Amino acid sequence: MPDVTLPELVRNGTMSEQMAAVLWSVAAERRWFIVAAKPRKAGKSAVSEAVLHFAPPGTPIHRLSGEIEEMERLAHSPDGGYLVVGEISPQRPERYIWGEAVTVLFRTLNAGFALNTTLHASSIEEVFDQICQENGVSDEDAGKIEYIAYVERFGGDPDGAEDDDLYWRRVSGLYEIGAVRDGVPDARLLSRWLETDDRFVQERGPQLLDASENTLEARARQIRELADGGRTGLEDIETLRGASN
Repeated sequence: MPDVTLPELVRNGTMSEQMAAVLWSVAAERRWFIVAAKPRKAGKSAVSEAVLHFAPPGTPIHRLSGEIEEMERLAHSPDGGYLVVGEISPQRPERYIWGEAVTVLFRTLNAGFALNTTLHASSIEEVFDQICQENGVSDEDAGKIEYIAYVERFGGDPDGAEDDDLYWRRVSGLYEIGAVRDGVPDARLLSRWLETDDRFVQERGPQLLDASENTLEARARQIRELADGGRTGLEDIETLRGASN
């Protein structure tokens, strides 16, 4: 799904405008975030890219190849940008990393970058189990991951063999992560999706963002206005990006 934006994800029902407003603020403040899901073709990368559109103008976005040498070079010239990893996974397509590469990734991040990646997991706890227990990342480093959007996919072929257009998706939970202890996160549910009547519920406001409650409400309104007006292209969000700084 090329060039998907947060207003488009609100328009098609993937997430609420309140979720989108938090994710806009996450990128605007260069916070670390992960998009997780269990099945294939859940739209993890599309959601990630939609969020990254709201990074401050001029923010370097480094889409890593997965090679350790590339990360080590970046560590010598940190620029405050995002390191974008295709996926943390023991599978090894291009841009996926596991094991030693994950260790090097977090060392590079600590030189002066923010993280965006995706991950296959059945729960938020499993996200951190893979990062901490299976890849040996410390609680301190894992605790720098502040936000996780969990996506569920419905329709089509359960094995993911059919065309992407046959699926529909929902961000079933948006979480803010506090401290990580012994690989277990203090995960606070901010918003969730109710399958029974296909609607979103806001549980609580974020505690870690600099954006105020009023700012988040204003951003939610702006995104909803674009979504309702069908103005969901990249050119339509340029005014929003300017307003985030």
